[in-house]
Amino acid sequence: MTVGGESLKQAATQVDLAESDMGPAGSSSFENNAKNADSADGESLGASPYAPPLTGGSHGVNGAISPRGEAASSGQGTATSAIASPSEDTAELKGGAARLKESAEKGTAEQKADSQPTRGKTPTDRDVSEDEDASKPESALEKPPEKSPPPENGEYEYIDSKSKRNVVNFKNGELNGPIHIFDTNNVLEFEGNMTKGKLHGLCRSYKNGVLVSEAEMLEDVPHGLSRQFDEAGGGLISETWFDHGVKQGEMRQYHSTGEVASLTLFEADKMSGPASFFDTGGARSMEAHYRADKLHGKSTAYYSVAEGGRVMRISNYVEGQLDGVVKSYSSSGEATAEDHYKRGQLVKQG
Repeated sequence: MTVGGESLKQAATQVDLAESDMGPAGSSSFENNAKNADSADGESLGASPYAPPLTGGSHGVNGAISPRGEAASSGQGTATSAIASPSEDTAELKGGAARLKESAEKGTAEQKADSQPTRGKTPTDRDVSEDEDASKPESALEKPPEKSPPPENGEYEYIDSKSKRNVVNFKNGELNGPIHIFDTNNVLEFEGNMTKGKLHGLCRSYKNGVLVSEAEMLEDVPHGLSRQFDEAGGGLISETWFDHGVKQGEMRQYHSTGEVASLTLFEADKMSGPASFFDTGGARSMEAHYRADKLHGKSTAYYSVAEGGRVMRISNYVEGQLDGVVKSYSSSGEATAEDHYKRGQLVKQG
């Protein structure tokens, strides 16, 4: 049985806070983490919950989206978003938190049921073998050990169905206070706090003792800053701001060198506003504008520093599709082409 520990960890780890990625934040999230297990075993949500799944590069920063090739390379002129599924990590985290609560309540009920005294079978109920004395009095029969139920108040420790040690706290019969989950090697896997049965405050998820995600929680949903870290070396992968469970404000993704790889803005869980992407070394690789997760407006791609760092292409997008003039330049700055698009369709090549 689980009292919510496993779920919690996975809610916290999807933070593997996915998005562990956050999950969008998910490349190794929180979101999946402490509250993300299914109500039966405490299975997790997977990564996590808080940053978009990152692809490419040592940290897999989506932001680099092959900005030098931009979307104009596709025949239809449809842009591929630099940030993938920005709402997946949030949904994952919310779902994980709900599952943790359900798991905790279910586990508590089971533990209480298990704690009820169980009388041993009478001699007439038992299978009598040749070497067993059927006349042994009932009081001498072996009885299964009784389990102590979760307390009304105070700390409670138990081993869940995955053989992981969980240490939780109760107040007036509800999960309240610190919660810690340890892996099968007794290494800390998740730590957080619960208030009236809900995740509240800073929660952290670990893998093999390395911090992989952390997020501020408010009543089971991320609220405030969430971070994801590289499980291999602990380097920062992404930082995302949440407002009552939805992404709101700036999101930063980082290269394995620690340098900023992308700066984007979110509004109501959708990437909206100016976005900038950078190479290792800090050189800009692309500047664009998004509206509701789609490229919208002017987009400029740049050559790498080694190639001179000049403008490579200037495009215009309308709801994710090329629309208008696309101007291309050589690395020396000479105009090489001027193509015309209409709602993603090439209408004139020049």
